[in-house]
Order: sequence, then C-alpha cells, then structure tokens
Amino acid sequence: IKGLRLLKIKDKYNIPEAAFNEILKVFEISKVSLFKLRKLLGNIVPLEPTLVNCCINSCVAFTGEFINEDHCPYCGEFRYKSSQVARKNASYWSLINTLRAQYKDKARSETLRYRHTYTSTNEYTIGNQISDVFDGFRYKTLVSSGFFSDSRDIALIASTDGYQIFCQKRN
Repeated sequence: IKGLRLLKIKDKYNIPEAAFNEILKVFEISKVSLFKLRKLLGNIVPLEPTLVNCCINSCVAFTGEFINEDHCPYCGEFRYKSSQVARKNASYWSLINTLRAQYKDKARSETLRYRHTYTSTNEYTIGNQISDVFDGFRYKTLVSSGFFSDSRDIALIASTDGYQIFCQKRN
C-alpha cells in the first residue's frame, strides 16, 4: 500500500524513475520496485494508455489520414528520431475502458447509476420542477428518442472552455 501511495506521488509530481528508486531505498522499501508497483497497479486497475506518435512541435498526431507520414505535414519536422522510434508521443485513456473499470467497483457503480435512480422516482415522472440536469428539455427529448433505456447508460457532457478543434472560428 505504501508503495502505491508513493507511485501516486511520483506521477502527480512527475518524479523521475531514478529519484523514485532512491526514495524507495531511503525509506527502506526494498521489496518493492517501480516495475512491481506498476504491475500491481495494472492488476488492480487493468487500464493501459494508448500511445500515438505526434509532431515534436505538437502540430499533428500521426493517426487517421496522417498514420503513414514520416514528416509533419505542417512544419516538416521528422516523425522518427531513429528507426521507427517516434520523437514524441501523446497518450490517452480509452473512455469506454475507463468507464468499464469504474463499474467493477460496487460503490462507484452505484454512483454511476444515479441518473437511472433519479429518473425512476415518482416525483420525477409526474413533476415539472427542474432540480437536476435530468429534468431538462434536452435530456427528456433524448429519452423520448430511445436513449438512456439501460440503467447503466451514462450521459456525458463535454465542456471545452473555448478549445477549438476545427478552424471555423466566428467571432
């Protein structure tokens, strides 16, 4: 358990592996190694990040239409530093796999079913009062269109705070 707590601190503060191993020695946690901790964590939470090659200047991810490119189509930088070793990678976690893992925990699973529990009450079905996002017109329209029929369905809302994916700015 101590080792997993230290691993959390390592990730939170981006502590280099060499420094982390020194910390393990100082606190005489010799039975544990970074490799063993990651393996243990992987057994508890079976999630792996997906790595995607990207431009060294973050112009583009080499995926989709750019998957076979050796140079950035925008700045011309090389994709690889040596034979098939990318100069830079970006990682992401699969949303679907993350949600599946959360459903394996009983308490978290109950929290994720809040939407179903809330919308199954008599007050919800007969009331017109808005006290939750699920009382709104948009949600009820989606339900009447056949969405959210399973108690495990999850309503996700994304907020980008001005982040622009496409070059269609209209201000």
